[in-house]
Amino acid sequence: HSDTQIKASDNNDSIINDENDARLRKVAWFYGNALYNHLHDRSMDQDAEVVFLSDDVQSRKLALLEQPSDDNVVDGVYYKARSMRQHVALLQKEDPTLHLLDMVAQFNSAPDSTNRSVDDTSKEIYYSPHIDSSDLSYGLKSNRYYQGTYRSNRDSHTEGYVTIRRGEDRVAVVVKGSDDINRAVDGDVVAIELHAIDRWLGSAEEEQSDKQKGAG
Repeated sequence: HSDTQIKASDNNDSIINDENDARLRKVAWFYGNALYNHLHDRSMDQDAEVVFLSDDVQSRKLALLEQPSDDNVVDGVYYKARSMRQHVALLQKEDPTLHLLDMVAQFNSAPDSTNRSVDDTSKEIYYSPHIDSSDLSYGLKSNRYYQGTYRSNRDSHTEGYVTIRRGEDRVAVVVKGSDDINRAVDGDVVAIELHAIDRWLGSAEEEQSDKQKGAG
């Protein structure tokens, strides 16, 4: 629909992921506004809501900043912005038998303020920005980056693996830590860059460290 389109950024440094997030927020606004108008025209109570789910803190803040306050709308906004964990917590509160919360990754423990200050929004960035498409394309061709599907560890939200192809071999690369996972969720097609060999799991230095821990 034309009302869900956004103007392409003239900034060459604009991150594609940010533009995609903006498109999703615009779609959420479109449906939230349409739902409100539909119910309002029929003098019906609003017993449904549109929810924008994102684990990107800044994108959720922009969802509030971009919506003009309207006292006639529930909570003053056409759609709600929540993290996956927040949404599942609400579902589990309604039905305690679900037991889903432990299966949802806690991507970051930083406080999620809903302050509408643009200055605050610009300062609070918790993840490294994604690389732009031209660098990604060149990196994949030059084998600096490798593409694969991220699979999360069901026992730890801060660990997963990506199976990549190196020559004729398929290699499972372990990805550890929130910084390296960088917002990826299970099933995402991602591009990864390998660390230096001395940081690989199973290196001689790490094996020696494990032996020392075991001896203690």
